[in-house]
Amino acid sequence: MLVAVGLFAVIMTLALGALLVLSDADRKAEALKSSIDNVSFTLDSMSRAIRTGSKYHCGLPVVSLSTITPQDCRTGANYFAFVASDGSLIEYGYDPSCTAQSCFIGERITPVNGPSSGELPMTSSNVLINDGSNLFYTIGTTPGDATQPKVTILIHASVIGDATSTAVFNLQTSIAQRLYDK
Repeated sequence: MLVAVGLFAVIMTLALGALLVLSDADRKAEALKSSIDNVSFTLDSMSRAIRTGSKYHCGLPVVSLSTITPQDCRTGANYFAFVASDGSLIEYGYDPSCTAQSCFIGERITPVNGPSSGELPMTSSNVLINDGSNLFYTIGTTPGDATQPKVTILIHASVIGDATSTAVFNLQTSIAQRLYDK
């Protein structure tokens, strides 16, 4: 009887250890999935706004709605602005001087009649954009050219979990302007 109880205790200890390891792995996988879903949602949100916009401007920041001029970025840039379908100016950018993880990809919306509403972080705090120097690529922004305006967004990011878990991933999306380029 003593041998059976001892054997049962050893087997249960091993089973409990395996269960705890699986539970921890599941928790980490769920956190990683949530963070990647967050970045994917960010890209989808940006895509919907960009698709219905116009006057795609890539490169240097725009001062105001009246000064935005269409500009291609075939080699990539860390800043992108456009006029939204409601007439407001929307800007997306990467700030290399920012040290907080959540401010690496942000949105600033400037209403038609009013001051800027400020920058809003678009990704969760555990997502780190690894290389934001070439996030946005644009072609066909010159009015009347033969190419429909297109934007490609490339995100190379890391999800920071705890001290032992970090995952690196890449996401890309391409968006064509819905308005016909005349």
